Order: sequence, then C-alpha cells, then structure tokens
Amino acid sequence: MLNVWIDGACEIMAQNTASYGLVVKRGETPLIQTHKVIGHGQGMSNNVAEYGALLAFFSWYSSYAKEYDNSDDKEHVIIHSDSQLLINQMNRKWKATSGMYLQYYKSALLLTQDYKNIEFKWIPREENTEADALSKRALYDIGIVTK
Repeated sequence: MLNVWIDGACEIMAQNTASYGLVVKRGETPLIQTHKVIGHGQGMSNNVAEYGALLAFFSWYSSYAKEYDNSDDKEHVIIHSDSQLLINQMNRKWKATSGMYLQYYKSALLLTQDYKNIEFKWIPREENTEADALSKRALYDIGIVTK
C-alpha cells in the first residue's frame, strides 16, 4: 500500500506563484519527497497547485510502477490532502465547474481510471505537515518567500 500526501501553495503577492509538495511512502519507507513551482500569473491558485501535486504523483507512479512493479494490478493507493475541494471532487461529491484548475481536475479524473484501488482521504492541515513544508520550500528555493 502506498500513502501519498499532497499539498499546494500559491503566493499571491509574488505574481500568483503556485507550487506543490509531494510525499509518497510505503509503510514508513519514504519513496519520494519532492516539490516544484508549477506556474506564475493569472489563474494560478491553491487549487491549481493541489491538482498539480496530484498529477505529479500520477506521473511519478507511472514511471515507478514500470520499473519496480511486475504485477498487473496496481497496489492500493491512499491520497491524503487537506484540500476539501480536491478530495470531494475526486470522490465525486462536488462538481468542478470553472477555474484554471478545471483542466487539471479533468486530467486527474482520467488518470484515476487506471487505478482499481485508489482512495482519496481528507486530512486536517496538522496531519499534512511534510507536504505543506515542501510546497512552501519550492517558493523559498526561488526566493519568493523567506523562512
């Protein structure tokens, strides 16, 4: 089973710069901890950043599974996020209607069709500290925010 924590950040005072943090573990073993700035400008938001993190997981796992997983069925994956919007949309409880994140949502929804055992779980922000710190580190690394 893989546990995945994702988080997004968007610094409005710095031209709407969006970034994400991504942590993947199997049990207690970290498999990846990464962060990245995904864009600047109009339309960038926390929602875009959150979905960017989810798409980054799918991209990473696609490569990881090809290299390390010989089984036909993908393993159970639990995506943890403190974004109620992302979790409720991916669980199809809420509709996605507009905003720049809409294209990210549609891509993520298509990618979930490849997974038989995927679960989206909302967690409080206090339980998402690693991914949160990574999302902010991406902004720090390019000088957008200071510690």
